[in-house]
Amino acid sequence: MIHSLQYTVKNNKELKNGDKVTIKLVYDSDLFKLANVKFNKTEYTYKVHSLQDDTRTVKTITNEKKDPVTGENVDVAEQIITVDGIEIPASWNLSDEEIQEYVSYMKGTENSENVPEEKGVDVIWSQGESDVKTNRKNSKYYTKDYNNNDVECYQAAYNYGQTSSQQFKIKPVFQDDKSIGYECIFKENS
Repeated sequence: MIHSLQYTVKNNKELKNGDKVTIKLVYDSDLFKLANVKFNKTEYTYKVHSLQDDTRTVKTITNEKKDPVTGENVDVAEQIITVDGIEIPASWNLSDEEIQEYVSYMKGTENSENVPEEKGVDVIWSQGESDVKTNRKNSKYYTKDYNNNDVECYQAAYNYGQTSSQQFKIKPVFQDDKSIGYECIFKENS
């Protein structure tokens, strides 16, 4: 029933602040009557706001390039579209959506100088819950022993560590680049 839902959108192109967009729910009424489902509202109208001005300009530049046939230097004209300060060659033939994505991407890279350097993945150890001191050894659990149910296999490995008094972590076990199970690994001196 849920997979049969569809939406239509009116006025969805060349929007500017203040425009209205209407979204309408399209569904099979017989199917929803059978399921005893009723909708309070099937059509919503939204007012467009918070769009930034699209300051788009086009300029033509000429570059001296070598003609591949004659080998002579010739002037070649190329149009450049500038959107919000980002220059895009017109020869790329991007749609409006692609232009918006490209501008967003380029604007994001402008601010990348302030992004902190990645330090890698921290190893996080979990603490077992047992009050009785345990001295368990690492143990591997194989998916094949759990009817090829990866979730049950992981849970068994996790429960083994969780019922100890030690710090532990769960790590996947690989064979031929395929995950075949999980290993419960205990931290030394924990």
